[in-house]
Amino acid sequence: MLTFHAKLECNTYSPWLEHYVSYLPLKALVKKLQRRDAFLRRHGTGDEAEPCLPPEASDFARAFDANCIRVEDWYNERLDEFLAQFALLTRQFETLQSHGVQDHVETELLKTSFIELHHLVRTLRDYALLNYTALRKILKKYLKKCPTASANHDTLQAELHSQAFASAEAAQRLTADLEAYYMASFHDNDRVLALSELDGWKDDALDWRHVYIGLKMGVCLVLTLWLLWDHALLASPGYHVKLTQTKAYPVYRGVALLLFFHWLWGLTQFAWRSARINYMFICELDPRTTADYTHVFNDASDLTMVFYANFLLYVQIVSGELSDSLLPRGYYPLILVVYILVILFGLFHSYYSPLAPSNSLQVVWVCLFVCSSVYNWLWEVVMDWGLLRPKYQFLGDGHMYSRRWVYYVAIVVNLVLSFSWTLALIPPDVGFFGTLLLDVQPITLFMEPMRRTMWSCLAMENEHLRNTLGFRKEHFIPLHFDRPPSPTERKPTYAFRIAALSAAVLCLSVAAILLG
Repeated sequence: MLTFHAKLECNTYSPWLEHYVSYLPLKALVKKLQRRDAFLRRHGTGDEAEPCLPPEASDFARAFDANCIRVEDWYNERLDEFLAQFALLTRQFETLQSHGVQDHVETELLKTSFIELHHLVRTLRDYALLNYTALRKILKKYLKKCPTASANHDTLQAELHSQAFASAEAAQRLTADLEAYYMASFHDNDRVLALSELDGWKDDALDWRHVYIGLKMGVCLVLTLWLLWDHALLASPGYHVKLTQTKAYPVYRGVALLLFFHWLWGLTQFAWRSARINYMFICELDPRTTADYTHVFNDASDLTMVFYANFLLYVQIVSGELSDSLLPRGYYPLILVVYILVILFGLFHSYYSPLAPSNSLQVVWVCLFVCSSVYNWLWEVVMDWGLLRPKYQFLGDGHMYSRRWVYYVAIVVNLVLSFSWTLALIPPDVGFFGTLLLDVQPITLFMEPMRRTMWSCLAMENEHLRNTLGFRKEHFIPLHFDRPPSPTERKPTYAFRIAALSAAVLCLSVAAILLG
């Protein structure tokens, strides 16, 4: 779990670093005051001991006041500067409109200036509230370590709350005014389009990492389509039964499920990043060691390509298209640890045969599961997501994802997926439905991971907006912004990787055509 100092460092805007709260020195002063109180309680007061004692409470008060003044002065200076920039940009746009000439270059420059100003104003809001949170935590620690200084604590707390940066209302008003003006001036009051453009601004330079990952994801997609077309749609029914009855098939299913979770985690991170949900701050993850969605997709694509290559070779051997004289097919399944993992998953299998006649106990079991699924669905939608409020058209009082229909679709899809377990009640020997269940069994395996991924996207949004669970130590969460890539990440190594991967794909394609 990250300490608040580490979270403060991770969310610091580096150009303003010297104007942030001196968190560690204030924390050290509190510890010195604690040692002073302990010494005085143990030995009493005496003039001969005064030179050896740590600083008094007045020293902490002066340091605390100095930090408040430093943050307040910087906040007010930047706020006045941004107000002046907003007024200047407004005058420039009105002057451009009054001439009646549509200058595309000038308009784009003004839009870029508005977007940059919007980013800086929101950064100022984060700066103010993050420093307020740091000072409030210092005061809380001060009262905890030095309970005799409660009067001084109340005075410092009142002084902190009197500062303008404590609420950052002026910065929030400026943000709202800027968004409203940008929406009316450039997008004809289309709020969704305006906010997506304001929030989604980034460097237009080509990121070779994304090109490289996109190429590998394309390879994974081609391999997926190949597998579905050649071994799912065109294969005979007897071939499906033969493949599913092999001992290695459960291993591949388990690995596929783990890979699917890997992809869904990257997709979840991408959804949170797109909505500016600071999941790392909420979950207390270290951004320096936590992989972002680009790294997750990169690792998932590598593992998926290896998995498909291994599985396709195994399928070729099972179907008889490839001889196992070179390497027996028992060596193709992955490692023994995966077999152990599949055995552990076997603990969740039912303890009765689904082919046996239903009895009253099984009927009660099914009814209880239905009630549990309904209750679980209502709890997730109402409590975890904050939706189904009739006052707000069965949504919540606020949302961060731009499309409202996404929430309605999520409610319905979550209800359907909550009852996906009922497919396991269909016996495999009931004719058409049993055969259909056997065919779609690999697909139904992924329903619950999809539901949990959808739940996490909306639950994290609800936690960001409302602190629903009540255990979060900080009421304020800074908005999430992408950090620019370091100079080492901009080296043209990805261009060589893309060229090498493209050459490998081309060679494999030519070999497949010639050998086919």
